[in-house]
Amino acid sequence: MKQNGLRMSTQTPRQHHNIKSYVDKLLSSEQSSDKVKKVLSSMMWDEKLVSRLIVEIGRKHKKMMVADVLRWMREESERRKIKLSSLPFNACIRALERMGDWREAVAILNIMEKDGVEPDIVSYNTVLSALRHSPDIQNVFVMLKRMREKVSPDIVSFNTALAACQRQCDWESGVAILEMMSEDQIERDVFTFSTLISLCDRCGKYDEAFALKEEMDAKNVSPNIYTFNALIAVCKNSLATSLMSRKRQNTLTIAQILFAEAKAAGLRPDIVTYNSLLGVYMEMGKWKESYDILFEIEDQHVITDVITYSTLISTFAKTRKYSLAIEMYEKMMERQVMPNVITYNSLIFACLRANNFSQAFAFFDDMQAQGISPNVVTYSTMIASCRSKDNWVTAFDLFLEMIRKEIPPDPMTFSALLSVCQHSKQWEQAMDVLEWMQDAGIQLNIRMYSAVVHVCGQAGRLDDAFRILDECKRDGIKPNVIMFTALIHACKVARDLDRAFRVLELMKEDHVTPNLVTFNVLLGTCEVVGNSTCAFQVVGLLQEYGFRANLQTFNTLIKTCVRSHEWQKAFEVYSQMQLQRIRPSLSTFNALSMAAEEGGDWRRAIDVMVDMRIKTEKILIRMAGHTPSVQAYNSLISACVKSSNYQKAFDVYKGMKTSGVRANIVTYNLIISILSGQRKLSEVLKVINEMKQEEVTPDSETIALMIDAVQAQS
Repeated sequence: MKQNGLRMSTQTPRQHHNIKSYVDKLLSSEQSSDKVKKVLSSMMWDEKLVSRLIVEIGRKHKKMMVADVLRWMREESERRKIKLSSLPFNACIRALERMGDWREAVAILNIMEKDGVEPDIVSYNTVLSALRHSPDIQNVFVMLKRMREKVSPDIVSFNTALAACQRQCDWESGVAILEMMSEDQIERDVFTFSTLISLCDRCGKYDEAFALKEEMDAKNVSPNIYTFNALIAVCKNSLATSLMSRKRQNTLTIAQILFAEAKAAGLRPDIVTYNSLLGVYMEMGKWKESYDILFEIEDQHVITDVITYSTLISTFAKTRKYSLAIEMYEKMMERQVMPNVITYNSLIFACLRANNFSQAFAFFDDMQAQGISPNVVTYSTMIASCRSKDNWVTAFDLFLEMIRKEIPPDPMTFSALLSVCQHSKQWEQAMDVLEWMQDAGIQLNIRMYSAVVHVCGQAGRLDDAFRILDECKRDGIKPNVIMFTALIHACKVARDLDRAFRVLELMKEDHVTPNLVTFNVLLGTCEVVGNSTCAFQVVGLLQEYGFRANLQTFNTLIKTCVRSHEWQKAFEVYSQMQLQRIRPSLSTFNALSMAAEEGGDWRRAIDVMVDMRIKTEKILIRMAGHTPSVQAYNSLISACVKSSNYQKAFDVYKGMKTSGVRANIVTYNLIISILSGQRKLSEVLKVINEMKQEEVTPDSETIALMIDAVQAQS
């Protein structure tokens, strides 16, 4: 009987039992060559039986014993004057192919020819299959050429050669194989197409992969489940490299259509199919669809594996579904699916996104206790977790630990370190990281330089920030809008408005267009120095660039007017804000309250508070828990005091307590100042007692006001 070019022998159960008993005897005597020969000599001389024996030994990965059996058979055939067929040699090649030993497989082919045994199509195809493990694809071409001199390669030969190209991700060699198929007039079958699609996937030729599916349809070649698996995998991997939202959505749709098409064709999806589709959903952040797929897998009684759960955990981590990520981990442990490094990396990332740093470190310790070594991704994620925890010392300890373990850091590791420095304002450490990267030969990118500029700016190291900009340019990296905006922010921290505008000029020289964030940061620089003239100039510039002022723009402009003691302009800006239908925030009203306080205009302050109450009700609907701040109430009370409207001040104070806003020392001092002026010592003492109950400690101003109240009373 023949199957795919292989000659198969039909054996009785008794013969099969004999093979098992001989295998057991050989395994028990493998340390002694004489005992091995004795076991073999007790066998009936039958090529089929011995060939089957060789295959079974190969399954046990006993390479030396395979060689011993073949050697004995060659010696016996010479002694008996019997010429061997290709069958036992093919069995040896098959056994070696299973063990991935391509050199020995080729050697057996050479022995066949030396012994005068003509290799057949099975011999060559099996050697070609073994050559998939060869590091040099040219060995496959050499064997094909050698084969064509003796026998005509069939579809199995070319499919096997293509599989070698796919394994080594060699597109050019794959094309050459296809040309040879055309020369030999071999038509592509479903295995050819499936292998080619996988090759396209590995080489990043995603459009070509989908074109192959169209060619299959045109030639009426019905895809099998492996074809669909390969195509859905193409969808998953193409999503990882695509940023265009429309193209990503189209790819998602294609993957879903392919999955539905496979089921419509009567093909049963296997775990590879499901894992590939889960990978697509992971890339698209479709956590609900992923959860539905898990239910389908369980309904279809498909056995899940570590890839299934790792992909699910990663999906839930990306979409901040921490509880679901932990649920998947618990489920895989319950089903005794052992996690791998990818699983733990995804779990640590889920903890990072959920700000559960203690659990992240627990998983980090657990994976090592399980004998799973952390890799560069593990350490990079752990270092990144220290960013939010503001624990830069731990981050650098982890970095030194991976160096001690000889795990080379990659750009992601250094980016995480720089981010930690940025959030913890450790500019000196950031400069060290920059130097380490240069020493390690890591190619710095604009994000890394921008992070260093930002951390230098936070520390007030403005000269260092500008020096990093120059260094970035010397390295041939063109600064982008993010870096220039970070530099303007550094000027803001240093309160250097002139250099902030100089950065705007540098952007123009480098043909970098500022964005709205750039202008808002520049506007913030105007605010910290209290320069409303420059602030309005910035607003004019952003309009020239075609940007429309947003809430942050207006809030910063109002605050700038307050700082520069131009409270009337602050209300003019607010009026303009209303005309443009920009919805004010609580920050807007707080700034306006300060403006009303500055002008001593309690009526306008009351108007602001009323407007604020109306808007606050709407804000509360959108975002529960927000009420006018204590600063807003203090500004309103202060405005009433300055305009001598004391009763209105008390009304505001009562309204403040009714709203559940806790008074601070500023509030109490304002109320005591009113009561002191009215010579109401008993009322002052009641306020002092209230302060004690609210655990607000009197300051020097409170003491001075109390003395004034006592003196006024006497």
